[in-house]
Amino acid sequence: MSWIEDYYAAWNAESPGGVAAFMADDVVFEDVTAGHVARGAHQVRKFVEICNEKVPGVSYELVRSHACPDSYAAEWVMQPMGLRGVSYGSLREGRITSNRDYWNGAALPAVGGTGSASVSLVRRLLELLQEGGPAEHGVELAALFDADAEYCFHVPTAETVRGRDAVLAELTRQTTHYSDLRCEVRSTTAAGDRVVIEREDSFVLAGASTRVSYPLAAVFELTANGLIGSWREYWDREVLTAQAGSATA
Repeated sequence: MSWIEDYYAAWNAESPGGVAAFMADDVVFEDVTAGHVARGAHQVRKFVEICNEKVPGVSYELVRSHACPDSYAAEWVMQPMGLRGVSYGSLREGRITSNRDYWNGAALPAVGGTGSASVSLVRRLLELLQEGGPAEHGVELAALFDADAEYCFHVPTAETVRGRDAVLAELTRQTTHYSDLRCEVRSTTAAGDRVVIEREDSFVLAGASTRVSYPLAAVFELTANGLIGSWREYWDREVLTAQAGSATA
């Protein structure tokens, strides 16, 4: 059995550690279709964990492969979907230093489709924001967003930020103004590529000890790859402003 067969066997075993063991410490692992880049073996391990959560039970059927001392290529089929893809990469001393995956995201409805998968993705976003946000879960949060994602935290007054990095930067900026975020989901509706969530958010403002809360509606639009492509939130600024004045008085 070649090392490439062992490598895909680790993917089939849903083993993040097994996959990461093939990586160099400075690997750049790119899922071109999803627009996601993992840098370093530790980020690759996290990426595999996320893949296992989003599409559990899949396996990779290796069609053909070729490897040289410094590069490799593999053609595969993701089962049971029958999704065809290819991977190209470079090697150094038997470890993967770069990898680029190409596949047809539109052919994977379990990720990019409707219903529970889309809702689960959005709910996971809210969980991560409550459990430490970008400071604690930057890699996993980034993996939820399309490379060209857009985010507006208050329609219509806030500026829309564009690009995955800009979205993460905005979420990081927000955490400097509050602590102990809690998101209470009141209702969820999913149709097509859109998820609408009604919530009651609360947090403690920086420099204050009193918790403030406000109702809001958030609209998420997912891409064909099953990632968040657009996120818009609607809420009454006056409700929050009135409480903020009391909290810091």
